[in-house]
Amino acid sequence: MKKSSAGSSGRGTTSHDPRKTTSGEQKTVPSKRKHRRSGKDTMETQEYQSEAGPNGAGEEKKIRERLMEFAERIKTIKIQSAGQLEETNITIQEIHELCLRGRERFMSEPPLIKTPAGICVFGDIHGHFADLSKILDKTGVPPKQRLLFLGDYVDRGSYGTETITLLVAYKILYPKHIYLLRGNHETRAVNRMYGFLEECRTRFGEVEGNRMYTLFSHVFNSMPLAAVIAKKIFCCHGGISEHMYDISQFNYIIRPYDITDIGLLCDTIWADPMTINKRFDGSPRGVSKVFGQDAINDFCDMTNIDLVIRAHQCVSDGVEATHDDRCLTVFSAPYYCQESHNLAGVAYVDTKLQVQCYQHKSSYDPIKQTISES
Repeated sequence: MKKSSAGSSGRGTTSHDPRKTTSGEQKTVPSKRKHRRSGKDTMETQEYQSEAGPNGAGEEKKIRERLMEFAERIKTIKIQSAGQLEETNITIQEIHELCLRGRERFMSEPPLIKTPAGICVFGDIHGHFADLSKILDKTGVPPKQRLLFLGDYVDRGSYGTETITLLVAYKILYPKHIYLLRGNHETRAVNRMYGFLEECRTRFGEVEGNRMYTLFSHVFNSMPLAAVIAKKIFCCHGGISEHMYDISQFNYIIRPYDITDIGLLCDTIWADPMTINKRFDGSPRGVSKVFGQDAINDFCDMTNIDLVIRAHQCVSDGVEATHDDRCLTVFSAPYYCQESHNLAGVAYVDTKLQVQCYQHKSSYDPIKQTISES
């Protein structure tokens, strides 16, 4: 896997193997070849269908133009110092339409996404909108570039609203060029505690904020859980599960769905890789499991998968290969929570299933900037 620095400093790129910490060695390695539906959700679907209704070509064109204007407005928000954004003026009406149309778009796709190679894979974003915008300037956006996001769009950072609305707008406009998976922070149990509910209330007031939060929650409950790239690379937010016997199990998930405390759905968004002498063990997080080398070997052999790409953990270099290079962690929120001086990583899977890893250095991390200037 080739890792290229794509920092905001504009300097020339360097490449090295993500398994090497300081060598700077260039190397490209191919992937190895060897619930229940709630009443509120049902009502929301009916509401959307009745509002959207059968539209003529002229009306559909107006809707598309409106969404394109919205996406361009959000993508080009001016970024002030320290990653703060100018006033975005996202209206309640825009969020309402976006959530209803976005939810229907997700529901029209299978719970397990199958996509060809030639795609950029992103890890956690966590409301780091300023950095996401700069990374997208380098990778390109739909329809010029195909993107796969592994979840955790909200919480922690200050701009979850901009992050999720931009990506959902792209999803509605270019459904075959962008895929959004669900992470553990796309659940009420988590995002009502770690910032997103409070963000909605702060921006729109308590009553409307609660309403917006509910609309976003319906969108999250409709997102797919996993993706397979070119039949060989399995992608999800957390990791593999001891309850998984065949990848096709994901196709039997009935959406909208809640995440259970144990089982396949839980592990897919919560599990972590770890060096252990057993296949699975209890997680230090207190939820789900950690999986070892034997577990991922068994999974790859059983499913004919070469590589697992997942997110969920902040890693210093933005990308980290483990478990005999059969597991790649990607984390795309640099200077995480303004505490961890990490880089952001993005993995590009080319048409030959070569995985190239790119790094982005936050413009707002004082330590990283000092290093780059020395």
